[in-house]
Amino acid sequence: SIKDDTSGGDSNNDGTTTKPARGDWDHIHFYGPTTSTLNYCIIKYAGSSTGGSIFCDENGGPANPTIQNTTITEGSHAGVYVDASSPTLNNVTISNHTNYPIWINCLGTPNCSNITFTNNGSNGIGVSGGDMSGDRTWSNPGYPYIITGNISILDIWTINQGVILKMAANVELYIYGYYQGGKLVADGSISDPIIFTSLKDDNYGGDTNKDSNTTLPATGDWDHIHFYG
Repeated sequence: SIKDDTSGGDSNNDGTTTKPARGDWDHIHFYGPTTSTLNYCIIKYAGSSTGGSIFCDENGGPANPTIQNTTITEGSHAGVYVDASSPTLNNVTISNHTNYPIWINCLGTPNCSNITFTNNGSNGIGVSGGDMSGDRTWSNPGYPYIITGNISILDIWTINQGVILKMAANVELYIYGYYQGGKLVADGSISDPIIFTSLKDDNYGGDTNKDSNTTLPATGDWDHIHFYG
């Protein structure tokens, strides 16, 4: 932000009259096919729109930048917004965002390693509902996926070992085998199972909704996995 005197001094020459705040500017927008790189960067006070501090926007092809050794902090909305793309995030810290540290639509498949979430609105990767077309693989980012709406699987959805999926209220996962050829491949192991559970379930992946023990998981918190034909 131009109001951030902690980086480069008093650039707008107003002393302490103005203070930086979340959403002072919009975001870094990767628009369509790209192999851009952010390395050893600090991104602060962004997110004036719902695109997050960094927006990976599929337009004519996936936006797949490499983001590494980077801190994304003090933003409105999400830290990284992923639209049908597969950015690589390695050694990235996302902190102090009002909503999810990472938000993806159900077509997004970020490749995450050594990521850290601190003091965000939730402690997981938010996922919007919708139709999941094309084969998709979800790896274990070290944090739960938070499924916020119904997802319809139209092709092959592979979930790797150790992945935790936490469902918001009434969420249903549809596997459309008969009409579309949809298929779910969730092949965990004894030591590294795949977990499908309630958003309120702190036993897996910790306090993802950040309400301490205000809410507790209960039978019927979410709907079901529906194998359809």
